Amino acid sequence: MPYANYCSVLVHAADAYLHIATESVQMTQIFPQAPLQNQYGRSISPWCFDNSDALGTIRNKNFWGCGVTISDDMNTEVTNETTFFAVRDEGLGKYVMNFTKSNGIQYAVIGPTDLPLDADWQATSFALSSQCRPIPETSCDIGSQSQDLNGKGRSQVPFNCSMGRGSPIDFSGNITGNGASYTFFDYHKYMYERGHSFNNVGQNFTFIGDAVSFISNVTAEEGAEVFPTTWRWTAALDLGISIRHQSLPDDMVGQAWPLKWGYFMVLSCNTTGQSIV
Repeated sequence: MPYANYCSVLVHAADAYLHIATESVQMTQIFPQAPLQNQYGRSISPWCFDNSDALGTIRNKNFWGCGVTISDDMNTEVTNETTFFAVRDEGLGKYVMNFTKSNGIQYAVIGPTDLPLDADWQATSFALSSQCRPIPETSCDIGSQSQDLNGKGRSQVPFNCSMGRGSPIDFSGNITGNGASYTFFDYHKYMYERGHSFNNVGQNFTFIGDAVSFISNVTAEEGAEVFPTTWRWTAALDLGISIRHQSLPDDMVGQAWPLKWGYFMVLSCNTTGQSIV
């Protein structure tokens, strides 16, 4: 979603009092996103303020935000998909700046990186900081391969990880052989992900309680509380190392998971959003 919304970030010329040096970018303000302010894409994407055709319908942007577009039959699509795929294909170098606060925490700042070095400018955007820890293989019971019960014949491996054995979280479910997969725990006030513990689509969700009944009536003020400023997620990444023919680096022994498809690193992460000027 952050990448889909980037195209709406407005970068404009400012007076000479704000100068960006050739070696670094000086941020003039950084502060936590207030819970009752418009969140992320809804605050920096002008086209997203126009909710006139969606308010009162299942497509209400106050509930869904701007990262996805909802059809009347509840199918989802990535908004601004052309920009999303452009970012994916071109890489993050043109769209993301790195910033380190005085406390040493690093942030990825959404903004252009290819502007002329002698340009003075100011913009409103947002920054994300993710802190991840490995879920060690030694902290988990990893089962044998079994067939997926969804009828598609995709194999999966069950697992159960425990904090009592050294995992940063208690976590159980199934993992498949996708090169990169993930799951989000609390990214939305009224929805959670469904299906496998690891998902490479990210748009499978289940409503909490009777949320579907009031989607159409969520106001802009209520919508500001839908997306948290901090959320938890996990990721599984294929390291491209064969368990039969290659050895792990010493610092990965006991950390990486030995699965049929190769070694995987599984991470437990927290991400925090900051508004930035």
